[in-house]
Amino acid sequence: MSKLDFLPKELETFPRKSVAIAYEDGSLAQINDLMQLPTGEQVRVVDMLEDDNSRCLLIDVGDYFDYFSIGEDQFKLIRRDDSFAEYPLAEEVARHARQGDFNAMFHLYSMMEYGNGIQKNREISHQIKKQAAKSGHGPSYYHLGSWQSNLSLRHTLYLYAAEIGYIPAMRAVAWHFEIARGVEKDELNQNFWRAHANGIYKMGVSWEEVLDARIAQLRLAPEDCDRESIFKRAMEILISKEDKKDILLAIELLEMSASAGYGSAQMKLAELYLQGHLVRQNKEAASSFFAKVAESDDGDAVGKLAQRYADGKDAEQNSTYAIQLWQRAAELGDRDAQYALGNQYQQGEHLEKNVALAFSFFECAAKQKHPMALFSAGLCLESGTGAEVDMEKAAVFFQESADLKCTQAILKMAELFEAGNVVENNPEKAFSLYKIAADVYHIAQAKFKVAYMYEHGIGVAQQYKEAVLYYDSCYLPESYFRLGLMHKMGLGTMENRETARGNFECALQAGHVEAMHELELLSIPAEYEIESDHAHVFWCMFYDVDRYEGDSLWEDVILKKWERFRDARQYFSEQKNRKCAYKPWPPTTWFELDALFHAARTNESLISLLHPENPRYRRTNLTLDKYISLFEHVGFDIHWPTQFHPFHCEVVEVEQTEGGDIEIVETLWPEIMLGNLMFSRAGVRVRAPTHLLTKGIADRHCLYWCYVRDLRTRSCHESDSDSIEFRRDFDLGDRYAYNVDGGSKFEITDLTNPFEADFVDSDLSVEERISLLRYRCAVNVEYPNFETFWPYEDYYEEVK
Repeated sequence: MSKLDFLPKELETFPRKSVAIAYEDGSLAQINDLMQLPTGEQVRVVDMLEDDNSRCLLIDVGDYFDYFSIGEDQFKLIRRDDSFAEYPLAEEVARHARQGDFNAMFHLYSMMEYGNGIQKNREISHQIKKQAAKSGHGPSYYHLGSWQSNLSLRHTLYLYAAEIGYIPAMRAVAWHFEIARGVEKDELNQNFWRAHANGIYKMGVSWEEVLDARIAQLRLAPEDCDRESIFKRAMEILISKEDKKDILLAIELLEMSASAGYGSAQMKLAELYLQGHLVRQNKEAASSFFAKVAESDDGDAVGKLAQRYADGKDAEQNSTYAIQLWQRAAELGDRDAQYALGNQYQQGEHLEKNVALAFSFFECAAKQKHPMALFSAGLCLESGTGAEVDMEKAAVFFQESADLKCTQAILKMAELFEAGNVVENNPEKAFSLYKIAADVYHIAQAKFKVAYMYEHGIGVAQQYKEAVLYYDSCYLPESYFRLGLMHKMGLGTMENRETARGNFECALQAGHVEAMHELELLSIPAEYEIESDHAHVFWCMFYDVDRYEGDSLWEDVILKKWERFRDARQYFSEQKNRKCAYKPWPPTTWFELDALFHAARTNESLISLLHPENPRYRRTNLTLDKYISLFEHVGFDIHWPTQFHPFHCEVVEVEQTEGGDIEIVETLWPEIMLGNLMFSRAGVRVRAPTHLLTKGIADRHCLYWCYVRDLRTRSCHESDSDSIEFRRDFDLGDRYAYNVDGGSKFEITDLTNPFEADFVDSDLSVEERISLLRYRCAVNVEYPNFETFWPYEDYYEEVK
C-alpha cells in the first residue's frame, strides 16, 4: 500500500474534545463500546468526532471503518468493557496511516475533517481520502464521490465502492439508476444493486466468479438432496427481512434443488435470470429452466409457467400451449390450474364452453380451499349455472371464501347478511364486512355502503361525520349525490352550498339523474334565503327559550319576534293549503323539512313550559292561551281531541283502572295540525286498564321524535339535535299514514280499533314492521296482528 509521504512529519496536534453522544437509554457512548445501529447492525465505537455543524461516530463494521452521522436516529449499547479507553492519539493514527493502513487513513482524514485532536485541514483530508480510495477502501471511494459536483464522476466513484462491496454505495448506485442521476435510467441495474444492498457481501470478494464456479460444479455433478427442503431453505433466505442471509448461498441452494429436478426451484431460477436482480441477466439460462419446468412433475410450477404463456409475460403469448400446461398441472393436483381451467370452460374463449365442466373444476379447486374457486363455485350454485340451484351450499362457499380474504366473497356475504333472505338478517355483521372491504381492500362500493349505513344508522350508530368521510373517498355517482345532500343540509359537515353544487355536478356528469333537480334548487338563491329565514327565526327562538332565566318569557322573547313571523305565516299557509287533503304530501324538499324541523323544536321547548311536572319553568308567564295564539299567528290549525287515539294524543299521565277503554280525563295542550299533516300531538291525562296502558311506561318512556320533553327524551338524541329530521304523519280521513318518506308507510284502516295495523308492504315480518314504523306513541300494547309499537330493541325488551 502507498504511504502518506505528503503528510508533515510533525503534525500539529492538541488535546481532544470531549464529545457527549447518548444512547437511547440516556447513557453516554465510550470508545470501544459494542453498539447496535438503527439498521440492526452491531459495530464497535472507534472515535467520536464533532465540529460546529455536526457530530458523528467512527465505527468498526468488521473489515473497515465507516461514519455514522448522529441525527434523530436512536442506537443502543450492547456491551461495554470494564476499562475505559482513551481517545486515539493523532500521532499514533498518523503513524499507522503512513504505513498504508487504509482504516488508519480513514480515521486520520475523519479527524482532520472535524478538527478534533488535530488541526482542521480539508485539503490534506481530501488527499488522504484519495490515497485511501486508491488502496481499495470502499468507504473512501464513497465519501470521495459525495464531494464531487460532477454527477457522472460521483456515480463512477460510487460504483467503484459498490463493486468492492460497500453497501451504502450499492444503495446510492441503485438510486442513481432509478432517477437517472449521473447515468441513464436503468431499471435492471436499479433492481440489481438494490437487491445486493439487501444482502451481505464481504468486501473484496468477487462474488460473480465464486457463484459461477460453484454453479458449474453443481450442474456437472448434481448432489443427492432433499430437493423440496433445500428449496424452502433458499426461499427463506431470499425473503428474510429481519436477519439478511447470504444471497449467494440461496442461489446455490436453488441450483442444487433444480439440478435434482424440482420444478419450483427451476421456475424460481428462470425468473431470477430473467430479472437480473440477484444474478446477472441470462435469458438463455432462463429459457432452459422454463423448458425443464414444463417437463417436471411439480404441478404448482407447471401452473405458473402456463400463466406466463397465457399472459404473454417474458414470452410470446400462446393460449393453446397455456391450456395444455394447465391441464397437465390440474392432473398433478394444482388448484390454481384447476381454477384457471374452470374459467376457460366458463368463458368459452379458447375452449368450447361447458358450464358443467367449469363448475366441476371450480369444485375441485374449492376442495383445496382456493379462495376465488370457492367464490366462483358459489356463484354457479346461486345462479344454477352448471349445477342445480342450492343457496345454502352457495352461502357456505361464499363464507369460506370470505374467511380466506377474497374481497368479492366479503362483499357477497355483507349483501347476504344485509338482505337476510339466505342467511340471518344481521345489519351489524353486514356493516362489519362492508367496513373490512372498505378499509382493508379499498373497494369503492363497500365504502359507499359503509357511508350509507353510517348516515342512516343501519347496523351501526348514526354518525354523519363518518358518513361524509366515506362518501368523499369512493367517487361513485351516488356517493357524489349523497355527499352533495349532506353539504347542502350541513349534516356531518359545515353547510356549504358551493361544495354541494360541485358534488351534484360530479354526480350529474356520472349519469345521476336526480342531481339535475338538486342543481335547479340551488340555482334559486332568493327563494332559498326567504325559506331559510323561516327556519332561522324558529332556530333563534328555540335557543332563546332554552336559555331564558327571567319571568317574562312572553314579552322578552316571543313578542319581540312577532313581526318576523308574518312571512312564516304566509309560507306555512301555502303549505297547508296544498290540494292533497286525502293523501300524503308530495316528497318534501330540504327547505320544507328545515323550516318544519326548527319550528318543531321550538314547539317542544314551549310544551315543556306547559308540563305540570316542570318546576324549572313554572316561574315563566307563558300560558296555554298565549301558546295557542302563537301557533295560530304562524298559520297552524288548533284541535282538541274528544277521544283518545295515538295519532292525535300523547300520553302525559295515566290513571290506572280495572277495565274499559282508554278515556281522556284532561287535555293539557291541544294538537297542532298543518292541513292534514300532524305537527304536534295533544298532551292528555287518561284513564286506562293495565293491559292497554301501563302507568310508568306509557307516560314515562322516551319519545324518540321529541327533542325537549322532561322525563321523556333521550339524552343521546339531544347531541343530535342539530340534525334535520322531521317526522311526517298524515290524517287521510279514513286512514292514517305514518312516517312518510322516513321509512315505510304504515296505514291504520279501522278507526274503531287504532291498533289493528295494515302495512302497505304486507309481507313484512313483525321485526321489519317495528324497524320501519318508528311509531310515535309511547304505549305498551299486545293486540292481535301486532306485537309492539316500540321501534327500538332496548325499548321492546323492557316492555316485553
